[in-house]
Amino acid sequence: MWGAEYYGDDLPVSGIVFVMPGSKTTDVRLRIAVTNAPMDMGTSFGLQDKSGAIRPGTLRSMHSVVFECDAKASDRGDGSEPNFLGRYAHGTTTARFLNISHGARGGTGWIKRIKVPLSSITWSMIDAAPAGALETDVDGRSSGTVPVTWRPQPA
Repeated sequence: MWGAEYYGDDLPVSGIVFVMPGSKTTDVRLRIAVTNAPMDMGTSFGLQDKSGAIRPGTLRSMHSVVFECDAKASDRGDGSEPNFLGRYAHGTTTARFLNISHGARGGTGWIKRIKVPLSSITWSMIDAAPAGALETDVDGRSSGTVPVTWRPQPA
């Protein structure tokens, strides 16, 4: 039997997450630092949720933007590696990713998407950042699925 609990970021859009009773679950903050981020006027660049809405990032420097979101990590009740759930987690249970999307303002089309895989995140990494975040770096000139190295960051 699956149980439901509310989980979301700022808005309750797609805020219902189903977890197996008895499974290991924990909240995780995910942070992506994008260097060489596109700064084109007339376009949007951000973290895409399941509804297609774009969440803007925070400018870290002239050409670097940071995106953050919360997710729930669950072991699906079988002791497996984390499966990420929440409004920003895309893909199948074994191939979750975050989407950094670059598109025309007003929703008239996508220029590109960067898929940031979550599959290399382990429980030991999550445990190493209980009040902090897991962070990775991505080159904003990339597109498609990119290789990433996640690392725990203190609060």
